[in-house]
Amino acid sequence: MMNLTSEEDDSFEEALSKSKDLLAKSGDDAGFFAANEDVANYRRVWSRDGVINGLAALLTCEKILIKRFEANLDTLALYQARCGAIPSNVDLRKKEVSYGETVGRVDPTLVYILGVRQYHIRTKDADFLKRHEKTLEKSFDALECWEYNGRGMIYVPPGGDWADEYIQQGYVLYDQVLYHKALLDMADIKAILGGSAKRYGKKAEYVKDLINSNFWISEKDGPNTYHPAIRERALQEIGKSRTHYISSFDSTHINNRYDAFANILAILTGVADHDRADAVLDYSVKLSKKHGGLLPAFYPPIRENDAGWDSLRLNYGYEFKNNPFEYHNGGLWPMINGFFAQALASNSREKYAKRVLLAINKANKSDREGGEWGFPEFLHAKTLKPMGTRHQLWSAAGSIIGYSALKGEKALI
Repeated sequence: MMNLTSEEDDSFEEALSKSKDLLAKSGDDAGFFAANEDVANYRRVWSRDGVINGLAALLTCEKILIKRFEANLDTLALYQARCGAIPSNVDLRKKEVSYGETVGRVDPTLVYILGVRQYHIRTKDADFLKRHEKTLEKSFDALECWEYNGRGMIYVPPGGDWADEYIQQGYVLYDQVLYHKALLDMADIKAILGGSAKRYGKKAEYVKDLINSNFWISEKDGPNTYHPAIRERALQEIGKSRTHYISSFDSTHINNRYDAFANILAILTGVADHDRADAVLDYSVKLSKKHGGLLPAFYPPIRENDAGWDSLRLNYGYEFKNNPFEYHNGGLWPMINGFFAQALASNSREKYAKRVLLAINKANKSDREGGEWGFPEFLHAKTLKPMGTRHQLWSAAGSIIGYSALKGEKALI
């Protein structure tokens, strides 16, 4: 736990209070909304947003917020698809359930499992866990089908996860890291409920090895290399020195851009060993110093003359958001940076974690409409201008997660 000055503590406590207030007023009996703004599809109960907001709710220890997280998970389970997929979002007002738009979403099912496990760790609610057991088992039926080749990694369509308007596909680091975590969580859940945990635990170790063999490209080839020719080409293109995991690959393409969320989650979930975690954090700290103390979602941004720009330009839901340094294309998300602060604090880098949290709170306090505490979705990475949807709940969650890490709370993931 890091010692804070009284001025710092007051500043962080104000941000904590504002963040909790936003979580409290933005939802209903079915769970959390993505934002306290009735625009696009944000005023719905979500999977990934709901679980991240729920993780923050657990850290507040406030009963009303924890109860809303329980409701959020129950809603997701209620609308599970026949194939086992957990919905991306649910609009109970319009009776609409979405599993994705142009393509289906993979990560809602993964984060649901994480959310159930973390809820039980904090509440010890055995009835809740038993209530969700069948839904969890069916979720794994879907996940294993999405491996397609049965070799341990999920194949993700373009736009198949949280970065749904970005361009990465195939074997995506973010989703594989969450799959590893889901397997670990299911092994724990089965052990608690008296079932067989062995196959989940064994597969988790296998998936971890797959990730480190195929996303941390090195000269050493091994039996778990998916595509030796792709690995050889990667060595030629990106060199032997590694500063971070690559973000994705498929049978024809390697995407070596830095995926901040995926790399940070690889540290927090134990996929990255000590040396890899240090390398990623060193790179991340240097990168954040160039962007007002915050990490960009993906780096470097795709520019107009870059390969991939045409595909990026066509991939959007309501309107195009991914100009360079904006949204997924290099924007600065307070949510992601809350986990960054947690990773720093968990790896004895509390001083820099504090600097990141200060930057998160400064971002959350900004408002593109001229007020305060606008909780913007993201900032422009060059101008630091607040952009995107206002009063975004998981921006508030980022502040709560970062502050709790500095206070010495046990890591959530």
